[in-house]
Order: sequence, then structure tokens, then C-alpha cells
Amino acid sequence: MQSASDPRTVLSRISPLTVAIVACVGLYLLLALPLAFPIQGYCGDEGFFCLAARNVASGIKPYRDFLFIQMPLLAYAYGTWFSIFGVSITSGRALSVFMTACAIACVMMSCRRRAGLWPAVLAGLLWSTSIYTAWDLSLVKTQSLCNVLIAAALCAIPAPEASRRLARAALAMGLMSLAFFTRLTLVIPLVLLWLYLAWEFRREFAGYLLVLAANILLIALAFAFFWADGNMWFGIYVTHHDFYGAAPWTWGRLGWTVKYSLGNQFVIATLLLLAVVRFCTMLTDRARWQELLFPAYCLASYVAVTCAHWSQVQSYPTHQTVLTSFAVMFIALLLAPAVNAIAERYRTPGLLTFACFVAMSSPFSECGIAPLVDRESKPDWLNQAATILRRHAEPGEELLSFNLELAVDGKYSVFPGCELGEWSYFAGVPEEVAEKRRVLNAPRLYAAMREEKAPIVTITDRDFGIMAGGNPEAAKALKSLLDDHYHNVGIVKKYGQFAQDLYIFKRLSKSKPE
Repeated sequence: MQSASDPRTVLSRISPLTVAIVACVGLYLLLALPLAFPIQGYCGDEGFFCLAARNVASGIKPYRDFLFIQMPLLAYAYGTWFSIFGVSITSGRALSVFMTACAIACVMMSCRRRAGLWPAVLAGLLWSTSIYTAWDLSLVKTQSLCNVLIAAALCAIPAPEASRRLARAALAMGLMSLAFFTRLTLVIPLVLLWLYLAWEFRREFAGYLLVLAANILLIALAFAFFWADGNMWFGIYVTHHDFYGAAPWTWGRLGWTVKYSLGNQFVIATLLLLAVVRFCTMLTDRARWQELLFPAYCLASYVAVTCAHWSQVQSYPTHQTVLTSFAVMFIALLLAPAVNAIAERYRTPGLLTFACFVAMSSPFSECGIAPLVDRESKPDWLNQAATILRRHAEPGEELLSFNLELAVDGKYSVFPGCELGEWSYFAGVPEEVAEKRRVLNAPRLYAAMREEKAPIVTITDRDFGIMAGGNPEAAKALKSLLDDHYHNVGIVKKYGQFAQDLYIFKRLSKSKPE
């Protein structure tokens, strides 16, 4: 007879779903931790996202006090984390990894409830075996926060037999609204959720309308709070649409986008296409339309947001990782019969086949296995630049720089208008626009260098080209300002995401050094 303290008794009480979640999250961490810690594959966006979060943690508001080009929730989520665990890119990445692990658990729980254990295992494995997904969702960007909110919303959406359905619907709407307040394009899944739930609650429509009205009212109040005389809309839409713009579509661009979007999530993309084929065949049976509504919501959200990205901005493979929760949920639900059959009869061969498929697909990813093999302690360029800066600037001093990771990890402030690096530089806007929108224009840049407002300047050739805007006269003026007011105190080779040399300048004292 087994005692209550017998380990076998304790283990027998652990549900198979819990074991599956722990295993899949563990696999994800095996991939993500070597990619994220120490810092590998640095992305330039991390600098300005971390700086925005640091600003929020310090009481500085996005849109009102500095330009921000995404919806506001990321700055507040990471800002809260920074206020507890300290400000650094490494700290931010720790939160991203944690949120992605939570997203995996939420998707698996939802799949278990709707399709069974083995489809949930498939969903978890799709998350935890994609090298590119593990890397991209470990970065300080909107991707990991969007995924955990979408996954939690999908988990909250009530099934027909669920209890407290209106409360769960309200929770799902709230979570998807938060995802929208992380990334603008996720307004599409939010609206689709309203429509999907309207059908599900067609027999309780009065109660549903109250929940919907409350959700819309809260969104309107949040917009009113952040609006900041139009600066919110300017940052998250006008800058992308009118200033940065979308590169004209060409067959070459389309080929590049498809190639890397498919290649970086090759296993997910392949199974998604198979699931779409099965979905289309099931549509011919009208009796099954009701059971297809939830998968249809996931698929419609994935396709619609993909099209929105492709139509409005230069689309990159990272935009697809935002939608991973929708993709793996759809795959698990549509392929559930096949997965359950394989798990019943051919579990070991099935897992081995899946492992081989993943292994053969990894070379299609931009990451491949190189980041797992190359175990640098931290990019040498970041260490070198930080060491040089420490010799010439005290923490809190102001940098005129587009290289915001230096300000974050070195605890420096930045010149007003540089809070988004190159994305907050609009050379030709009038002074009144620069003042209102909290951006940096050419006159402000020149004045900062001329009038001793910027003790330290860091600049790459790429930064210099952006500042000059391709204008030879502007380039000559910038070079003259640097020569007259600064001296070079260090050069870091192959710095940053674009591997360009970084030049660090310090303002000349009154007596120019020989």
C-alpha cells in the first residue's frame, strides 16, 4: 500500500497536460535561453523600446513627453518590470522569455479543452522547436507581449458548454483589447472577436451588448487618455504611413517576404497550409460549420493581420511571429483527428518523424543553429562602446545618439527628440511640428552640436547618412560641426545590428586638444 508521501502517489496526481506543458516550456527554454542570454542577435528596436520603458518607469509619458511609434502597453508592461528588476536589455529579455512561456501554456490549455491532449502537445511542440520563433520572442519588442495576450484571450473565449460565459467573453475582449493596445494591427482580431462572440451569444444578445459596450467604452477612454493632442496617432500611424512609408510592392519584394516568412517558421507554415486544406474540405459539410467557427476566427485573424502588415509597411518575417498563437491554435484544432490517431497507434514513430522534420527545416531559418553554437558572452561591440563611454561620460549625462542601447545599459539620458533613435529624426519638419510631435529636426540637431547641448555624440556612417538625408551640403555642415566642436575618443568596429563602425565624440573643452 502506497503512503501519501510516496513519490509515485504524488506523481500520479499530476495531470498529463501539466507534464506536457512543463516539457514543452522546458524545450522552449533550452532554445531561448542560449539565444537571449547572453545577448545574441541584437535587434536595434530593443534600444528604443527599453528606453521608452525606462522613461515610463521614471514617470515620463509616451506621446506627451516623447515620441513613441507603437501602442502604449509595451512601455508600461516593461516599465513596471524595470521598476522591480532593474533597467537593462537583459532584464527586458527575461520578461519576454517569461511571457512567451506563459503564452505556450495558455495555448496548450485551450487546445486541450477544445481538441484533447495530443493536439495540445502538437501546439506546444510547434512553439518550442522553432529556432526563429524562440529567438524573436526573446527580444524586447511587441511580439512576446502580443502573443501572451492573444494566447490568454483564446484560452478565455468560452466554448458552448462553458459556465460563466459572459464573464469569460468580457475577459477575452479585455485581453484582446490589451493586445490591440500593444500593436495597432491587432484591432482586426479584436473586431473579429466581437463578431464571433455576437454569433455565439445570439440567444443572450442583451447581455452580450452590455459587455461589448463596456469594452468599447474602456477602449475609448484609454484612447482619450493617451491621445495627447494627436501625438499618439502621429506616432503609431502617421509616421509609418506618411513618413517612413511602405516600399512599393515588387515581385522581388514579395518573393523575399514569402521566402523568409515561410523559411523562418517552416514547420508551422507547412502544417498551417495542410490545416487550411482540411478546413476548406470541411466547409463542404454544412453540419460542421458551427464547430469550424472558432478555428475560422483564428485563421481569419492570422490572414487579415498578415495582409495588413504587407499592405501598410515593409513586411519582415518578424511580423509573422506576432501571430504564432493564432497559427498553432488553428493547426492543432484542424489536425486533431490525425494527431490523435497517430498518438494512439504510432506515438514513437510520429514523434521521431516530427523531430526529423524540425531538424531538416532548421537550415531554412535565418537563425539556423549558428547562434546556439556561437556562445559569445555579449557582443564585443557593446562592451567596447560601453567601456569607452565610461571613461568620458558619467551615468545620467546626455548622449546625442541613435544608438539607444548605450543609453539603456550605460544609464545615460538622451537628447530630447532622440528617444526613438533614427525613427524620431525628421530632418525637414518645421520647428512648430518638431516641438509639438517631440521629434528631432535638422535645425535642432545642428543647434545641439553648436550650442554645447550635447556633451557626447555617437554616430555610425548609417546614422550620418540619415542625419544628412542624402544632401551633400548637409553632410558637409554636419562634418564641420563635428570637427569644430568635438574630438573623437574611440571607434568600435562592426557595431550593432548593421555591423558598421561606431565613432564616439566628446565635446571639446575651451582649449582644443593638440
